[in-house]
Amino acid sequence: MRRIVAALVTCVTAAAVLSGCGGDSPYCATVRDTEAQLRAIGSAQDDADLARAAGAANRIATVAPAPVDADWKGIADALTSFATTLKKVGVTYQDLLAQQNLQDLTDADRTELRASLAELEKANDPTVTKRINDQVQDECDIVIRPS
Repeated sequence: MRRIVAALVTCVTAAAVLSGCGGDSPYCATVRDTEAQLRAIGSAQDDADLARAAGAANRIATVAPAPVDADWKGIADALTSFATTLKKVGVTYQDLLAQQNLQDLTDADRTELRASLAELEKANDPTVTKRINDQVQDECDIVIRPS
């Protein structure tokens, strides 16, 4: 479970490692400004790292151009929903990664957590991440590389 969660969260923020410079649009500026938060998701260790990544994706989603605005919103919503679900069921991101304190989850909590993970997986569709990667590179001259 730990590998699945870490891989999903890392992949969902397809912009895990950004480098480069480029366009002067608010979108490109926001992608550059959130680079550290997006970079950190590859090594996220706690709820704060997860929240920073969700915040970065939300900021980008608000200024993303039409070809990818829905994609960024899907990623932002999935990350935000995942963080909210963790709080609701009383599990921290650290607990989930270490597979601790999961035995106390009710069946309803487990179902909700699985649904949130499925939402993350859906947001991680390879078509979506490729579209975002290509668009960021074309518009902003920022190369997104896997971490």
